[in-house]
Amino acid sequence: MDGTPCRDSDGLVGTTAACEQGHCDQAHQDTYTCDLSVLNTGCTVPTTGADCQGRVIRMSLEYTGENCSATHHAQAAGKVSCTDYAPLTGAVHIVVASGSDPSKAYANVSNVQVGDTVVAAAANAGATTVAATTRVNIFSVATGALLQESVYSSTCSQPLNLGDQFGATALVGLKTTGGGEVSFDPSQCNTALPLPPPPPHCLGKIAVLRLRYDGGGCAATNNSQSADKCTQLLNTSSASPVRIRVTDGSGGIVWLDSGAPTGVELGDIVDVVAASVSGKTVLGTDTVVRIYDARNALVEQVKFKTDCSQPTNLGDLFGGLRVVGMRTTNGGTVSLGADVNYTYEITNNGHAVSNVTVEDDQIGTVPGSPLASLVPGASVTLSARHFLTATTVNTVTVSGDNETCSAQASAAIAAPCALGYPFASSEPRTAVLFGTSQMVRAFEPGVAGAGERLKVFYNDDHALTLGVRRVIAKTTRGTTVTDYPVSPLTANPGGATSPQVGTMTLDGDQAGTDTSSCARFPDRCDRPMFPALFITDITSDPSSTAGDWQYGGMPIPPHTVYGTWKAAVKTVDKTRNPPLVTVLPDADPAKNNWNLGGGDPVPPGLANQGYGAELVWNVDDLGLIEGHVYRVQVMVHDGDLIKTGGDPGERCQTVFVR
Repeated sequence: MDGTPCRDSDGLVGTTAACEQGHCDQAHQDTYTCDLSVLNTGCTVPTTGADCQGRVIRMSLEYTGENCSATHHAQAAGKVSCTDYAPLTGAVHIVVASGSDPSKAYANVSNVQVGDTVVAAAANAGATTVAATTRVNIFSVATGALLQESVYSSTCSQPLNLGDQFGATALVGLKTTGGGEVSFDPSQCNTALPLPPPPPHCLGKIAVLRLRYDGGGCAATNNSQSADKCTQLLNTSSASPVRIRVTDGSGGIVWLDSGAPTGVELGDIVDVVAASVSGKTVLGTDTVVRIYDARNALVEQVKFKTDCSQPTNLGDLFGGLRVVGMRTTNGGTVSLGADVNYTYEITNNGHAVSNVTVEDDQIGTVPGSPLASLVPGASVTLSARHFLTATTVNTVTVSGDNETCSAQASAAIAAPCALGYPFASSEPRTAVLFGTSQMVRAFEPGVAGAGERLKVFYNDDHALTLGVRRVIAKTTRGTTVTDYPVSPLTANPGGATSPQVGTMTLDGDQAGTDTSSCARFPDRCDRPMFPALFITDITSDPSSTAGDWQYGGMPIPPHTVYGTWKAAVKTVDKTRNPPLVTVLPDADPAKNNWNLGGGDPVPPGLANQGYGAELVWNVDDLGLIEGHVYRVQVMVHDGDLIKTGGDPGERCQTVFVR
């Protein structure tokens, strides 16, 4: 304890207080903890792929504090530049101006913090629209030094979409002469992909065509056109990266050239914009796409119709290119999926760590990785962008000190859940009609974890039927009445935890089911009268419906109910041949509209027909597995049951358990 310096075996100088018994000649190894954590978040961006139409009037840019590695966009090579001069720390001063004339400033804002939004308007420079290129300079408030400069095209001849990021600024709002105003709030994270409309999708003429490079070559072609032609010149059908050049049928008009060096990877999106050519608003009759490899050798050439004279639909494959979006003159904008912005917040909870790598199992190396070092307590946020068309779970792995320590986190983006019924099959239930599914007004959330709940919002012109409280069985020997408990509505609106839902038997005279039946299967197609949840794990097979009611899934009653409800009485009359089954609901209570008492806030914009209810299932009580994706089907009955077989509704939701 004399303070005499000594050197530990790790080369760090300490004192005898850290050495064994004060013997400096004795080797000593201090223990240092490598401890990293990571938070992975994925949020869809409501871009159409054609947000920029005409000329730009105004842009809203969110300051993210990231370096140039965070840049992601769909503009052609050579149209964007970004240069980092120093780390972006503390408050900054942002100047947004014409790329060719710095005196024309669209925004000049100081004391900008991460998360703040800067509005860059042409009017601030005395103009009606911004220049062909925009320059963003970011300075340190403390020193005045230039920290970062980015330049990009702002004419709409190059794609400019919500969510595009140029260095430390992300586009969150855009007003153009031809497309009006679009915006989104990055703080409101949506994890669900949009539901594409049914075909046909090509209506009128094509103004913008969004293609994803899937590879696979001419052999992958799958579309309904009779005039398309694909030529495979080299046997490298899944070359990556590649150069993509898009022209009209004659080759005289170049709609897009991603340029050299090759920069389009498998899975990347390219936007073919007619307005990129002066005086053009729609693509021609024919479009030719040429794909070149890294040696600039032509690998593949595809020719197809783009005037809507032949079908062009979402999901069509023309060689190695899949149609994932388009804007047409008569059909507006449609999309097969959405851009997803992923953010990765990496925190060092231990000692200083070096060579921090960040790998996403779906995207690969995250831009900005590896980090040279991370001091104790420091956090760094990286980002990446990916276009998705299906439910996707991605896992990021962060490693440091040559993989001495690591951490993982997962995020999920859920495709819209499509019920897909009715249809004829060997299973008679798949053909059963559900005539009032609109009464299931909302089903949320798409991402849930421990302690959270799945919520279904019901509203109809009659109160929800919570279950069958009495079964009356008539035979030639007499009548038997059996009562079952259904939680009473003691107040209106009311609430009940672990509600009793009457008879939950699914077969036989005492079944708490409706009167639906199938030919040759009299006791197969009746459905639970009580609100029921059906669950399918689709982590390994996103198309599975094995747990649906239609395939014999077991119903799970709600854990809580709010709002208003009533019960029903079922009569089975076996004095008739065939037996007559009827279900008569009780009288409606007073209307409560969307007043749910102690329930959750009602999602905005839902229709109101007078009787509202919320049904809740606790995630903790459903046996769900963290990191898995589920198809969750809900079934409810309304309160009049006037249709043959009953008036049930169904809906499904894709749910990721975090």
